[in-house]
Amino acid sequence: MADLRDRLDRLANRFPERGGLEGLDRRRGRRPERQRFLTAVLALLIAAAGITGAYVALRPTGEIIQPAPIHLSDVLRIECDGQSARVLTPTVRAQSDGVHLEVTNTAEFETTTSISSSLGSGGSPTVPPGATGDSVAASLPPGGADVWCGPSRTDVNEGPPEDQVEIVDPEGYWHPESLDCQGGRSIASPDLHIDRTAAGEPGPPIDIIRRRFPEVLREDDIVDHGGYPDADASQYGSTVRVVRAEHVVGRFHFVPGALVDGEPTYLQDSFGACEAFTTENLDG
Repeated sequence: MADLRDRLDRLANRFPERGGLEGLDRRRGRRPERQRFLTAVLALLIAAAGITGAYVALRPTGEIIQPAPIHLSDVLRIECDGQSARVLTPTVRAQSDGVHLEVTNTAEFETTTSISSSLGSGGSPTVPPGATGDSVAASLPPGGADVWCGPSRTDVNEGPPEDQVEIVDPEGYWHPESLDCQGGRSIASPDLHIDRTAAGEPGPPIDIIRRRFPEVLREDDIVDHGGYPDADASQYGSTVRVVRAEHVVGRFHFVPGALVDGEPTYLQDSFGACEAFTTENLDG
């Protein structure tokens, strides 16, 4: 009996006293309002998280975005159709012996190619129809150059440039040859038409200049080769320059002469010098 009374008392305690149901109704009535409030707070938190994420993704990091690297080709490849030239490798890296040049002739006749800049010029030998010529090293200085091509044995570069190429020299092979007289006068010879079968002076050309100007050269003058150090002297000749205080004050060009007792000799075919260097014995 006591156990039954205890069970009834516990069951009765599960229900609220008078007024308890009214309080329960009021609490239930506030639940939608609370849900709307929590939903608004949650929306604000999500929006704040999105703004923070966007700022983190877009904020400056101090890093410099580098442009895409330029592809450097080791060979200047040109296609010639007999009417115009098309450069296939617009940016070319110079080598120690010059700019390697390869021309493909798509015409039905022999063609030749000419490349020229303000500091130098070069070209390709005649290329047979439908063939690719042998790679040659042209003594072209760094910088921009204009390109022409056309039938062989014609002046192909009479009209406007047909294409262009940019020559770069990241290894610093090229030694500038142009005189830098710092406002002073200079003297230069035209290209001399010499007999290359004649005997010249024993070389090498750098030694010829040192022998020729013992009273003029200073101890700190630099006498070295101009252009590319490994250029084919048999094809282009050899340029010797005199550099004084970082300025080119003398430039002398030699071509191979006849052999004497089996030893090579050299003929000077042009020269140029600043007044500050000398105007004597320039023509050898």
